[in-house]
Amino acid sequence: MPSLLDWREWEEPLIRDRPVGLLGVAIASLLAGVAIVLAAGEMFLGAASYGDWTKPRIVGNDFVGAVQVYPEHYLLVGGILLIPALILLALPVGLARRRPWAGILGFVLGGIFALYGVLALVIPGDAASGAERWHPAAGLPWLVVGIVLLWYFNRRSIKRDLGMGDQTFG
Repeated sequence: MPSLLDWREWEEPLIRDRPVGLLGVAIASLLAGVAIVLAAGEMFLGAASYGDWTKPRIVGNDFVGAVQVYPEHYLLVGGILLIPALILLALPVGLARRRPWAGILGFVLGGIFALYGVLALVIPGDAASGAERWHPAAGLPWLVVGIVLLWYFNRRSIKRDLGMGDQTFG
């Protein structure tokens, strides 16, 4: 059975002298970033559809009931959505240009995904109905993706490809 050190030194297939995994991470990050930009654009269009910005609309559903929403709410949420979108769109650019900050950003995103997975695992999605504490279906995918990203961006071959670390020790 291979040890963890054997997995760390595992050499993955290359495409034009670049690891295939970096290409997969870059494509996934690009798709996620574009999806979030589209969601932010939808929020901005929702704010633009208001005829009179001084009168709220009543929106809601069965869970929260009726809520007054002003166009500023749409602008605020759309602006907040642009932050992770820009981070996710910067990652493929950095990976394509072999920038060391892309490796750091990938490692940080892995940590954020893992922390979100832990939170989604223990915080009930429907706290008002007295739901159970553990939600493996909600938390495990994020936890697994986070741990895989943390492991992947900590590999020597990936650090070497991105120009990170001490060249003496690999």
